[in-house]
Amino acid sequence: MRKILSEYDFPFLLAIDFESEWKRVLSVVEKHPWLTVDGYFQTEQQYRRYQIRMGTGASEVKLWQIEDWNNKYYLDEIYRSRYWLSQLDLIKSFNYQHTSYGLKHACENWWGVEKSKLGIQDPGSYVANGCLIVAALILEWKFTDTYQGHQSLNVYFPISEKSLKRLKPDYLG
Repeated sequence: MRKILSEYDFPFLLAIDFESEWKRVLSVVEKHPWLTVDGYFQTEQQYRRYQIRMGTGASEVKLWQIEDWNNKYYLDEIYRSRYWLSQLDLIKSFNYQHTSYGLKHACENWWGVEKSKLGIQDPGSYVANGCLIVAALILEWKFTDTYQGHQSLNVYFPISEKSLKRLKPDYLG
């Protein structure tokens, strides 16, 4: 079941009201303080371990702050992700065929096609994993970060495979 959004939710895909988007983001990230642009972390320790695994020395780990989300690039990525995700149908069970990381790539592919249709010359289509997750949480989607007993910074959503294919199969890679 899809949460229906209107043209008032996305009046102009290119003209984002960053203040309104920040308020939406803030309402979500205050509930999930270790959700970062990299993905979903349940604890500070999980986030620190990830940073160290990615090559950051323990003394160099910069802790993620909620205010770090108040960035026009992240807010833009969240806005575009929210629009793209709003076109998908939800189901009762989690779809373990696609992680948030895979979906973020599909969203990037979609935006690459859309902006060329609109004549936008900007080469960037990037969407961070965490931005897509925030967008889904703004839409009040359920999620899980656990699959077969393993936790991940990539999450799963209860999305219909049929709606993903209907949206555009070639966006999925």
